[in-house]
Amino acid sequence: MRDGVAVVRLVGDGVLPWGTKMEEHRINPILVEEVDAALTAALDDASVQAVMVIGAGKFFSNGMDLKYIEAHPANADTLQADAERLMARILSFPLPTIAGINGHFTAAGAMLGLSFDYRVMNKDKGYFFVPALDIGLVYSPGQTALMKSKTPQI
Repeated sequence: MRDGVAVVRLVGDGVLPWGTKMEEHRINPILVEEVDAALTAALDDASVQAVMVIGAGKFFSNGMDLKYIEAHPANADTLQADAERLMARILSFPLPTIAGINGHFTAAGAMLGLSFDYRVMNKDKGYFFVPALDIGLVYSPGQTALMKSKTPQI
């Protein structure tokens, strides 16, 4: 913690058992559980006035962990629901939330980044994009509403 701000770092080195590189910070049960636990810990500490989640390496979050889903197809709907619950928790969190976006935040990782009250990003490093829109996938009503509310309407 620094000056009342609980800092949560998305770190990772190595490969998860199903083959995902940890450095991509893809949304899987581990990431969901650890970020959720960090939010709970922040609320339990009366000295915390805000929460900042910071990525590491090339990615803030490279989206849903498709390798996890491929290895655990029966858990796909649960993971989607858990990810949306985490995003809803961040959206409604009673303290200010900040995403320190160090690099790419894409697809479901873009939704995660949009869930925060504030996003801080180096304009020369990293991309924000939602590739599923280009291939005709349909997002859930909650994710669609999130994109509409947090991105400029042209």
